[in-house]
Amino acid sequence: MERKREPSDRYLFHKTAVTIITAVLLLILSIILIHRFDFTSSKKYTFSELTENTAESVSQPLSVTYYRSQTLLDRYPTLKDTEYLLRQWASLNSNISLEIKEASDTKTKKLLETEGIPAQQIETTTSESESFTTVYSAIVMDYGADRSIIPYLLDPSSLEYNLTRYTANLTERKTDYVMIVCGNGARLDQDYSYMMSYLINQGFTPVEFYISSAVSDRETQPLITDILNSGNIPEAPLIIMGTSEFSKEETDALERYILSGGKAFIATQNYTVNILDGWEIIKGNEYFKRMLFTFGIYLDEDPVCDEQSLKISSAGQAETSLNAINSKSLRYPLWPELSRQKNAPLGLIQFWPSGIVIDEEVSELENYRAEPYLYTSEKSWHLKPYDGKYTTSTSARYTPDEKYFTAVTSAVITKTNKKVPDLIVYGDQYGFNTQILNVISSSVPDFRTLNFLSDSILKLTGREELSELKYKFTQTNTLNKMQNENRSESKNRVYTLIIILPVILNIAAYCAVRFYRRRRFYEKNQY
Repeated sequence: MERKREPSDRYLFHKTAVTIITAVLLLILSIILIHRFDFTSSKKYTFSELTENTAESVSQPLSVTYYRSQTLLDRYPTLKDTEYLLRQWASLNSNISLEIKEASDTKTKKLLETEGIPAQQIETTTSESESFTTVYSAIVMDYGADRSIIPYLLDPSSLEYNLTRYTANLTERKTDYVMIVCGNGARLDQDYSYMMSYLINQGFTPVEFYISSAVSDRETQPLITDILNSGNIPEAPLIIMGTSEFSKEETDALERYILSGGKAFIATQNYTVNILDGWEIIKGNEYFKRMLFTFGIYLDEDPVCDEQSLKISSAGQAETSLNAINSKSLRYPLWPELSRQKNAPLGLIQFWPSGIVIDEEVSELENYRAEPYLYTSEKSWHLKPYDGKYTTSTSARYTPDEKYFTAVTSAVITKTNKKVPDLIVYGDQYGFNTQILNVISSSVPDFRTLNFLSDSILKLTGREELSELKYKFTQTNTLNKMQNENRSESKNRVYTLIIILPVILNIAAYCAVRFYRRRRFYEKNQY
């Protein structure tokens, strides 16, 4: 009987070498050709049907240029995701062209400045000095003679939302107007400057109107009653910041406007607060409160407190001033911090909010459906006055005079046979105030309230699906998203796992197979 020959060492070596080389080539190929597979149940990392349809609707050349500074890319590696998603989005339609440009040289910076593309200042620190560097991360979209600019991107979380929104506005030749009026004696350019800038960055075009008591120049300051009494209902929703100075005539006109189909977002309370000094709470506009009851909305007399609230501290024991707040150390129950919920996916903070009681029977009389829109925690209560005055000091001890409950601090009113709401009432006019936002933002901007306003505008205009795109993407701790100081150590671990470990396993497998075959060979040849 003829014996089988033992496989030569050279044959086994060549076979193992081919396996290792193939594995290394596949590894290199996977680095060069990047493709992501989305196995999440909600398809978070896949473009939505709305995004794909909007991109596919582009019938003319759409030129997209992404300007970004290398300094910013080094500091915020998540911008690599922005580039990847931009390439994926541009591939949806051959009419969309994408160019990524470095914005670090002087010539490009001057061009961007001339084109009105905003820059940002970031602090750069070395062992010897601290300085500020001008950086860019902006997307310019040109569609025929029209241009849109997505001004500043630091992460890809809102990229799909912005691309879809701006593309739709360009292709439909549409401008997203919003009408805004201050009804509390404040000024949009000073007291709500952050809100105005935020709305512009979100793609809206704010148009300011005035109540009669705030007008000093009739030629340049259009009255809100000109719109409310015109008989023509514009598509643009009306945003009202505070109502304490609304006159009876203006309140009646607003009621008729909403009943006729006008859309409105009203930020109001049953009182006003002196936010700059003393935080004194003063009862508000009774007539406006009665107007809201037409829609089944009743504002609580007293502010809502909540155990789940923002942590602050004051410089003095009895200080009640924004300037006195210099750190975070204790909870101030008059500034409730709402948990993440359906209509506030990021949560938000409210300030001396009014609770809202809904009377469904009253709203049904006008063929409306009134529903809660935002809730506080289960440990809320009403702040009661003492000798006609409310205690608002940050250092005061707050104890509830009643059982805990969950308060409704925002409500939505919709026609009975409709899906798109007509009115959103928000029980806080101060959460959009620039001074307040400065206090709670510290080193990291907290614009969750402004984000809620943006979402509410989209809901009032029937585009709730668009607002949902903001919350699809989440950041992960993959290697390309880490800060420079942590990247070196992480690189070593990753390279060990994807390069060295496979080589060791292949060598071990080679030795095991060789040992096993030799053993089988000698066992068979003993007989």
